Amino acid sequence: MTKGVSLCGTVFGIDIPPEYLTALLPLFDPFNVVSGNREGAMFTVASTGRPFDPEGASPRGDVFYRDNGPERFSLFGPLFELSVSLDTRSGTLHIREPVAGNAGALIFNAFKWFVTYIALGEGGLPLHSSLIRREDGCGLLFCGPSGRGKTTIRRFLSSAHPDWRCGSDELNIVYPSADAITVSPTPFVSHGGACGFSEATAVHSISFLKHDRYHHVEPLSSREVYFQLLKNTYLIPGNNFLAERMFDTITCLSKYTFFISLYFSNDASIAAYLERQREQMYEVSA
Repeated sequence: MTKGVSLCGTVFGIDIPPEYLTALLPLFDPFNVVSGNREGAMFTVASTGRPFDPEGASPRGDVFYRDNGPERFSLFGPLFELSVSLDTRSGTLHIREPVAGNAGALIFNAFKWFVTYIALGEGGLPLHSSLIRREDGCGLLFCGPSGRGKTTIRRFLSSAHPDWRCGSDELNIVYPSADAITVSPTPFVSHGGACGFSEATAVHSISFLKHDRYHHVEPLSSREVYFQLLKNTYLIPGNNFLAERMFDTITCLSKYTFFISLYFSNDASIAAYLERQREQMYEVSA
């Protein structure tokens, strides 16, 4: 059986061994199940009994990284090895048996890495962010480290206005185009969160969150946007090819005027404040 999600027109299929499928199915709701689709990016899970050899690999935090060419590389630790090929848009996760702990969580996180690398290779930027979209098509993206308020703002907005729908509050893929920024949600949400749509949406603003005693916004220079995007990117590139892709996309995005610093106090009045900001943006664009 294959499980998959669609991100900005790309279908990510997942071949999952039956023994892992039950643990993974709840993690991908409300995204659609697809069967036998191999025209998009393909992620395969397999078991192995061999150890993973770190010889010739470089440490990257708590994992090792091995460069197998500009568009082929692998990440591995004691219990897994994830091989990624950007040119064939495929990845294979080998899990070393017997697996200690929750193999479902290991597969889920490896799939998240795979999605971010494929998205980066195709011109998108994976951002640690929270996405919300109004029924009229207005999208807002909030960026910041854990604990900065991404999920809280999303909850305040959706509670105050039922026509706001929530995307991912953890990982969204940002794609620059000629005159807009398009954001595609992923199925990854924080604990207790929920994602209410899977289609890509244009955004009217991207906010970098900061706490303050009262709500206000400040414009950002191109240089400030560049470093904020760099800080909130969801991955660390392991080779020059990936680093160049990441920096090129960030450079392109930093030229847009969609970015602001949003200072807010952590209470429900932020919803009304953002509604007023939204109305002002429409007046300016008109």
